Amino acid sequence: MKDIPVRHFLNPSFQPTNDIFISLPFIGFTQFYIGNNSFSPKDLLFNPETKDVLALGTQSSIDHFYNTLTKNTIIGANLQTNLLSFGFRNYNEYWTFSLSEKINGMVCLPKDLFKVALYGTTDIQKESYNFNTLQADISIYTEAAFGYSKVINPELTLGTTFKFLNGHANVSNTNNQIELIGGDKNWTIKGNGYINSSSSNEVSTIDGFSSISDFGILVPMNWLKSAGLGLGLDVGGEYQLNKKIKLSVAITDLGFINWIRNVHSIQYKMNSTFDGVRSIKASTSKNSFSQIYSSIISISRVDSVGEQLKPTVSTLTTKTYTTQTTAKLNVGVEYNLYNELSLGMLSQTQFFKGFINEELIVSVNARPNAWLNTSLSYSVFSNNVGLGLGLKTSFIHWFFAADYLFLQNFNLTNVGVRNLAGKTPIPYNSTCFNFAVGLNLVFSEANSLGLHKKRKEKSCHCY
Repeated sequence: MKDIPVRHFLNPSFQPTNDIFISLPFIGFTQFYIGNNSFSPKDLLFNPETKDVLALGTQSSIDHFYNTLTKNTIIGANLQTNLLSFGFRNYNEYWTFSLSEKINGMVCLPKDLFKVALYGTTDIQKESYNFNTLQADISIYTEAAFGYSKVINPELTLGTTFKFLNGHANVSNTNNQIELIGGDKNWTIKGNGYINSSSSNEVSTIDGFSSISDFGILVPMNWLKSAGLGLGLDVGGEYQLNKKIKLSVAITDLGFINWIRNVHSIQYKMNSTFDGVRSIKASTSKNSFSQIYSSIISISRVDSVGEQLKPTVSTLTTKTYTTQTTAKLNVGVEYNLYNELSLGMLSQTQFFKGFINEELIVSVNARPNAWLNTSLSYSVFSNNVGLGLGLKTSFIHWFFAADYLFLQNFNLTNVGVRNLAGKTPIPYNSTCFNFAVGLNLVFSEANSLGLHKKRKEKSCHCY
């Protein structure tokens, strides 16, 4: 959407159409995303004509859900809110500055983990389950970003953004090897890996990470302290191939944070044997979420398992460590039907600890006049629709954009969620949900090439 003042977040070469913009704190730009790359609510729930029920209540639906899963299910959530942001044009150059608060979390769950939870132990023969790809990372940090873009010529615009990252908290883990060997009598788990944590507040741990207390998150002065420092980079370009086609490519959020404060790091090794896990199909007659949950975690002799795992923690240190931010590759193409209407396609690839998560979005973008900008999109992999709306009233520009809009009423009380009475709208067919809102002050306009308007020279007539 060309009129959005903060569009440079997607690609640092994208220059706002206004010569100056000021983004208000919090309401200037806030974006939230949650989703995964495997399943949607429709794979867990189904909505027949008579009532809403839990799909995992039958063996066929359990099989359907398991077959829906990808090799590695990546669950992600992030929140970005603006603290301060502004930008201005200097002829064919555009300078931006933003101060943002970010929360990024990613979890990777291997398909074998779901297999154990859904089907439990095997009565016939032993099976080996590989959990090596079980990874997690959540970070909270403040980002100060300085951006610059320049129109090289009427066809090419380049841009970059340098970022300084001030980390507040992080919890991350990496499993080098985890293998679970199951049978009708016992299970054996073998593996090794490490868990790291860092926070600007004092954190107390007991026996590794078996007990954590005193985060002190609600103490503002503690929260302002730095737990880690890092750098980030965005680079991008936009190229006008011909009168109709425009191409763009950008790498964003390429960076790292070195965590140095209140660090707790453990390396662990596991080699334990314990009793088996029941399949969830043994206790789903009432289609209750609480029954499903109880069935999934029903490992007999849980206490004894915990006691066996405690001694496997081999090393507890306070050594500093480094995490990577979730880098993204954005590749776009826009086909201009005429000045007020265009077709677009955007490919976004996220990189998380060696795993790739992709999305492909096609869109129709309309700009019928100077004060209205709209976009209707379709997410190919998530199979859902999005909508964007930008409105300029005098020197105030506001926008709203959301993906995965379609909601369907569902009676969650029938599946064991007691706190929600009646029909509840949920994104029934969506694997993800994403929205962004913003309100900015904008001044003056740029010409179609992104160049600064030249002032008209006063004429002089001599007699």
